[in-house]
Amino acid sequence: MVEYTPIFEKTDQFLALPPLYPCLIIAHPEIEQLYTVGQLLAKTYTWPTIAAGGRLSQDLLNVAPRRRPAMASRLFADLLQKYAPGPVLCQEIDLLFEPTLKLDPLRLFREQSRHTTTAVLWPGSYINGILTYAVPEHAHYQTWVQPELCDYCLIAL
Repeated sequence: MVEYTPIFEKTDQFLALPPLYPCLIIAHPEIEQLYTVGQLLAKTYTWPTIAAGGRLSQDLLNVAPRRRPAMASRLFADLLQKYAPGPVLCQEIDLLFEPTLKLDPLRLFREQSRHTTTAVLWPGSYINGILTYAVPEHAHYQTWVQPELCDYCLIAL
């Protein structure tokens, strides 16, 4: 069971004291619980929600496969800038971890948050300063040690 009080406390702090990279990562390995929290946050704070991977995949459909790595970050930036200044809640981020796109999703979110305040539903965990995407058995499993976000920008559920 997820305790909601710390989530709202950190989110309120994030909104009151926007850091250099106003990117809020909400991490949990169980997608259903993660999306439940996301729905609650979107409703409470009246944030628009985007299915980032779905939108990006639509934009990439008409791009030749060899050009997709070069276009993916620009298309993602364009997508988020439509919601500037934000906040916007990003979910369904799995496509950003597709190896053929050659993206660093955390860096992408951090950089774009400078234009559009962003909250991200992150299917993974944040434990002892290490942010992970997915579980070790997953083909796209990744880790970031000390992910360069402020303490209240990372919420581990």
